[in-house]
Amino acid sequence: SGLRNHGWNILSCKFDSLNQNQPLSTISSTFNDFFQNIATTKEKLHEGIHVDVVDEQYVNQLLESIENHLPASGIVALSKLIPSFRSLFPEIFRRVVIDDDDGSGNEDDDEEGNQCVTGCITYPNSDTDDDSDCLFPDNIKNQIHYLFQKLTHAISNPQAPMMIFLDDLHWADKESLDLLTSLITDVGHLGMDADLDRRCVCFVATYRYNEGTNRRVEKCVHAIENSNVSQVTYLNLDGMGEQGTNAMISDALKLPTRLTRPLSDVVRKKTLGNPFYVKIFMAM
Repeated sequence: SGLRNHGWNILSCKFDSLNQNQPLSTISSTFNDFFQNIATTKEKLHEGIHVDVVDEQYVNQLLESIENHLPASGIVALSKLIPSFRSLFPEIFRRVVIDDDDGSGNEDDDEEGNQCVTGCITYPNSDTDDDSDCLFPDNIKNQIHYLFQKLTHAISNPQAPMMIFLDDLHWADKESLDLLTSLITDVGHLGMDADLDRRCVCFVATYRYNEGTNRRVEKCVHAIENSNVSQVTYLNLDGMGEQGTNAMISDALKLPTRLTRPLSDVVRKKTLGNPFYVKIFMAM
């Protein structure tokens, strides 16, 4: 709440093992939740319901920024992953339907002259037995990365910086890690002198370094470090020592530390000092 009070927007992704066969689902649903809140505020404005002036200005500026950064075809393509775009940009979708009915092409250029083709971003078949690292065709993957890069440029600025929190990154699917690497190592947000950063995004990730899936995370982190574009800071949270474990158990049982020391020795051996496991152990 402290960051939000200073104008930050916080997007929180929590990965889990159940979503590994649905590439990008965690990231896309997080962005969709964010934009659904924007859509709710926009609907209130449309219905004449009073909202804070700051919120009204923010919504209007945000939508204008997205339309300035993304071509109409890009907004339509992203709606496959962010369905709330349909309610945020109804005019664009009505125009696309009319254009399709008229047979009048489905391509346009963004402000940098890059062509973005309207079309479906299709999920690969998650039931396949193919163990290939690349689930999306390269052209679709590149389009997704490009559109999300432009989107993060549009929704973050010095007045409204953004934090993207990635919890349990060790459960992230390969496509999500590739997208995150692309976003963090993106140089498109740098000014012409390579010193002016037009994007204000902070990525914070947590992962367990002893998980088997950690090889993917390490590859992602190494790619970010080797890019020399973003600064990576590590905070290693090791297990608690004897004193820390005993203090936690003493506090939980409301007993002096000298009385809980024998129990804390046993608990520490069972949990390796992991505070989360200590808490679960004490609740049993």
